[in-house]
Amino acid sequence: MAQKSKKARASKKATKRKAVTKASRSTRKVAARSAKVKGVGATKAARGRSMKPTVARAAPVRFVPGGPTDNLEKIDHIVVLMMENRSFDHMLGYLKLEGANPEVNGLEAGMSNMHGNNSYPVRHLPKTVFEHDPGHQEDAVAVQLSNNNGGFVDNYASIHKDDDPGLIMGYHNASAVPVYDHLVRHFCVCDSWFCSVPGATWPNRLYSVTGQSPNKSNKKVPIYDYPSFVRHLDAANVSWRWYAHDMATLRLIDGRYRVGRGSNFFWFDRRTLVNPITFLDHAASGDLASVSWIDPNFVDYSVTGPRESNDESSTVRCDVRARPRVETL
Repeated sequence: MAQKSKKARASKKATKRKAVTKASRSTRKVAARSAKVKGVGATKAARGRSMKPTVARAAPVRFVPGGPTDNLEKIDHIVVLMMENRSFDHMLGYLKLEGANPEVNGLEAGMSNMHGNNSYPVRHLPKTVFEHDPGHQEDAVAVQLSNNNGGFVDNYASIHKDDDPGLIMGYHNASAVPVYDHLVRHFCVCDSWFCSVPGATWPNRLYSVTGQSPNKSNKKVPIYDYPSFVRHLDAANVSWRWYAHDMATLRLIDGRYRVGRGSNFFWFDRRTLVNPITFLDHAASGDLASVSWIDPNFVDYSVTGPRESNDESSTVRCDVRARPRVETL
C-alpha cells in the first residue's frame, strides 16, 4: 500500500510538470525596463509613500523548474529601451490616484510636501512641458529624499526662486501619456523599482550597462572605460545590436567598443549610405538579435553629455518616442 501511495504521488508530480511545460509561448511574458524610472527628475513621491512592494495585474510567467539555461531558451529576443529622467509618480502615479489600477504603488490623495508654512499637495499638470529642470545631482537628490521624500518642494524652490514651487508636485495622466498608459494596462509594471544611484544620469546608465559607477555625479565629458555586459554576450557568442539616434552610449562607456564593430551598431530609424538598415527594419523583417539595446532620442546630444528629456521637452514627446518601438515590436 505504501508503494502504491508513493507511485501515486510521483504520478501526480509528473502530471503537474507536464501541465506546466505545455504552457503556451504566448502566455510567457518577460518584463523589461522600458524607461529609466528614477526618484529624481520631474516629480517624485510625496510624503507618506509606502515602500511595501505591490504587484500590478499581469499574467504569471510559467517557468519550468530547472537551470537558468532552461528558462533562457524560452526567450527569443530581449529588447531594452532605456529612456531618461522621469519619476514613476510623475508619469504613472495617476494609475492609483485616479483609480485606473488601485494595486499600483502610486500617488494617493493627501500626499504633499511642506515648504515654509505652506503645504503643496500633488496636483495634475495641465501643461506637458516642464520648463525648468529639477535638480538631479547628488546633493539635490539628497534634499529631495530627506524627511521621508519631503524635500522636493524645498529643493525646487531653492533652484528656481521665481517659479511656483508647487509645480514639482505635479503629475500627468493617461491623456498626456497614452502610449505608456497602454503599456501598463496590458503588461507588467514595476512600481517599486529604484535607481542604482540616488543621483545623476550617467552613474545610473553606467550601473545598467556595467554594474558600477565611480561616483554619483555626471562627468563633464562622459567618456568612461568600464567593462560592459556586452563582453559577456560576445564571450558566449550571443548576438547583440546597439541602436541609437546619435552617439551610441556604449561607445562612451566601454573602451573596447569605442570604435569599429559596425555590424553591432545601427541607427534606430535613420538610414545612411554607410548604415542603411535600422532597428525598424530589423524588427519588421524578424531579424532582431538576441539582445537589442535602444538609446533614447535625447533632445540635444553632444560629446559633453545629453540634454535630458526632463526639462524643456514635452512629456507628450517623451511618450510618443516610445510609440514606434512598441508598434514595430
